[in-house]
Amino acid sequence: MTSPRVAVVDMGSNSFHLLIAEVQAGRWVPLKTAERKVQLAANRRGRTLCDKAIARALGCLRDYMSLLEAHDCGQLRIVATASLRGTDCDDFLTQVAAVCGVRPDIISGEEEAALVYRGVGARFDDQRHYLVVDIGGGSTEIALGCGQSLSAFCSVSVGCLSYLRYFPDDTLTAAAFHEAYDAAKGEFVAAAQRLGMNRFRGGDLTVVGSSGSLLAVEAVLRRLQLCESGISVAALAWLAEDITRFATLGELEYGGLSEDRRGVFASGVAIVKALFDSLAIEHMVLSQGGLREGVMDRWVSQGDPGL
Repeated sequence: MTSPRVAVVDMGSNSFHLLIAEVQAGRWVPLKTAERKVQLAANRRGRTLCDKAIARALGCLRDYMSLLEAHDCGQLRIVATASLRGTDCDDFLTQVAAVCGVRPDIISGEEEAALVYRGVGARFDDQRHYLVVDIGGGSTEIALGCGQSLSAFCSVSVGCLSYLRYFPDDTLTAAAFHEAYDAAKGEFVAAAQRLGMNRFRGGDLTVVGSSGSLLAVEAVLRRLQLCESGISVAALAWLAEDITRFATLGELEYGGLSEDRRGVFASGVAIVKALFDSLAIEHMVLSQGGLREGVMDRWVSQGDPGL
């Protein structure tokens, strides 16, 4: 008897993420991952999604369905996050269901934070405290726990795509960068108070990042030989100062920076800098895991009869 294969799609505000896994004895083994820049939340007007964003999303999902077929994948779950919260998206969800055979589940920011922690924390040391952060396109999720036990979490309306509003017409100035930084810092200071971050000092807390924005910052810092791995507060400060020498978002050019990340890199750096300063972070390690892994782990551990 062959082991069942299942898949999870995370429809984020900026990128769509796919995870295909094989279920073996109540556990899952990753077989294939994919990521594509979709920017579902781009150019949204109030509660209405942009037609071009919808077209990009459906095209990505059709390609993902081809991957599922190629991997003989039997079941699929789809989650949507800040991209669809508070939108008039019934017609879009119906179109997604027609393409994928599954209607997406729009999860809250708090549920997203808990699932990201689960997706990242499979190997966490039960004796250590962890802070897990996921900076998405439309929101940032922050979760605090000890080992694999989650203790506090929240979601704030800070995202690399939504914060492009501080860079009108793709103009990059020091004033625009600092305006985005200040707005994000205010949100993160309030979040730190809600989470009780004042309990931790120095090495008492391991900070783990999980998102494309954070991985992009790490990749650039590594190419610049400012960090061997992860993100340090000193290297981040240098990058935040250097980035304003560019006049537009399109001119941004760093080794390690992908074309897909160029347009949201400045807003992402402003958010990361605000996060570090607000939560007094000295160093952050990075994880490839995240929401899709958390959804997969919860699904498999629930003992679905189909698995």
